[in-house]
Amino acid sequence: MAHHHFKVKPMIDRKLLLRLVFPLVIIALIGIVLIWPPHLDDLINNLIVEIAGILITVLFVDWIIKTREHEKWEQVDVLIRADFAAWSPKFIAETTMFLSNGGVTLPESAKFKSPDKPWGFALEYVSFEDIHSALFDTDIDDRESFVTSLQQKLEDLLRLYARYSNRLSAEDIKAILELEGILRPLINEMSLIDDETVLLNLAEGDPARVDSVWTKHIENAANRLKEAITQSIQIFGEFFPLPK
Repeated sequence: MAHHHFKVKPMIDRKLLLRLVFPLVIIALIGIVLIWPPHLDDLINNLIVEIAGILITVLFVDWIIKTREHEKWEQVDVLIRADFAAWSPKFIAETTMFLSNGGVTLPESAKFKSPDKPWGFALEYVSFEDIHSALFDTDIDDRESFVTSLQQKLEDLLRLYARYSNRLSAEDIKAILELEGILRPLINEMSLIDDETVLLNLAEGDPARVDSVWTKHIENAANRLKEAITQSIQIFGEFFPLPK
């Protein structure tokens, strides 16, 4: 299972490097001037010692700063991770209810748990065919209600992202944006399949073609919903706060 990682900063901050190294270099140069003219061997030895001292000082100070920064943010990062992990079960619960109303029978989730994966979502094992069938069998009210729920879940996800993006790694951001990129067209497809005016326009005004257009977009919606389920479970795996 993938583990969550927060942003990793460069080993040494450039501004910190400049602020520490510049004064130390000046001090080293002053020391050289004071013993001028030095012997070549003495000059080389002094330069090596001064450079080694500068590097050790910079690395030590940088390590201290990063250690304190990590300790300061450690508990906050756990809470952030928990907020993102909590989003997926809400989406999965809404989707499970919608598919169940469409006639999908879900397996017991407990059978999918393992020591390295102490959670399991039965929805992960629902096939495309089941999702496709459920979209056919649900009524307009159920689909419209599900679209409203999807829109709310997308807003919640983007709100979390806007609030915590500066504490996320590039991999985390990529996973969240990929999920957004699935949810938006899913919402569009789900809205489209119950809009008779749009369907007629897509059928180029030919009522005889509306059913085939509708069927095609049902298939598109099923594909998108299957992708959204997979990606939401991946998000949960990324952010699930595993015990230490």
